[in-house]
Amino acid sequence: MENLIIDDLTIETKVCNKCKKELTLDKFGNDKSIKSGLRSVCKECRNESAKQYREANPEKEQECQKKSRDKNKKYMNEYNKKYREEHAEELRVRAKLYHKENAEKISEWYKNNRIINRDKVKNREAKYQEENFEKIREYRKKYREENAEKIHEDASEYSKNNRDKCNIKTQRYRAKVKLLPHTLTLKQWEETKLYFDNKCCYCGKELPLEQEHWIAANNGGAYTKENIVCACRSCNASKSDIDFFEWYVESYKYFSEERKNEVLEYLNLIEEDDQQKILAN
Repeated sequence: MENLIIDDLTIETKVCNKCKKELTLDKFGNDKSIKSGLRSVCKECRNESAKQYREANPEKEQECQKKSRDKNKKYMNEYNKKYREEHAEELRVRAKLYHKENAEKISEWYKNNRIINRDKVKNREAKYQEENFEKIREYRKKYREENAEKIHEDASEYSKNNRDKCNIKTQRYRAKVKLLPHTLTLKQWEETKLYFDNKCCYCGKELPLEQEHWIAANNGGAYTKENIVCACRSCNASKSDIDFFEWYVESYKYFSEERKNEVLEYLNLIEEDDQQKILAN
């Protein structure tokens, strides 16, 4: 033990055996087994040694932490609960700031976690919804009432940016109600438009395209790739639920033999012999 005199004030100091620095006594931990009552190594050096040990022995460190958590679980839960209650606003601000600064990182973590633990997450969510059905329903009802305008704006914006996706969902529902097959996917619809070069299959004009039932739903036409073609609004409305040959071949002003064969070929309604004749011409 040494005395350091500064401006007639005596400050007790001690030299750390590891870093060899002369430090004030508050920099050392207590140890009753030593005559001086203080450890021979300063707190900073002990912390650094402990850190190096943890990094060199991660498995032992995890096991030690697990044992500590199990042993002090009740105390830790009570302490954490009390801390959260006393610092609720501070924690809320910190969490909001962290999520804002690490949005992509958090999103990627949740995505990977749901993929890795898909069944576990699915079962946990199903169990939670079952146990909290009334609570969730009340929360959603209250949220819809308090945010009606925002929900309407978000829905309109989503519908505007995902017109085909929303239309497919609506058409599937209508076909389901009528007990008709409803298997058309967004990918299949994109393939249909690509097949007809993003033009109306009836008039050939490049206009906003709609999903047209070759056999109308009112006549039992399914909502499947084998029964959906792309048509402009004018042609779709004109055809309505009339038979294709009666409407297009016999009376439509934009009739085209080439487009008729293209539609029938796409729907696999042309026999092999007929296809050979068309190719020959």
